[in-house]
Amino acid sequence: MLVALQDEGADQIKTEAYDALKIAGSLDPVLEFRSSYALIGYKGPTRPTWVKESKSKPGLGPTVLEGAVPFILPPVRNPEG
Repeated sequence: MLVALQDEGADQIKTEAYDALKIAGSLDPVLEFRSSYALIGYKGPTRPTWVKESKSKPGLGPTVLEGAVPFILPPVRNPEG
């Protein structure tokens, strides 16, 4: 899950959205007026090590995150048994 807010998300975001960010792995989703925020998240029972979030204070530009999300395919079954 990727989330990005810039310029004025703090005034528009509601309690339900903050709760959703926490479910996606956010540790501190509280935003300031005119700040920016980014999250590379995951919804699941444990928070993977690759989950990242960052914020920038007002006037300091956009928040930029870089990361890699592992993608593991299940084994392919032979349809003929």
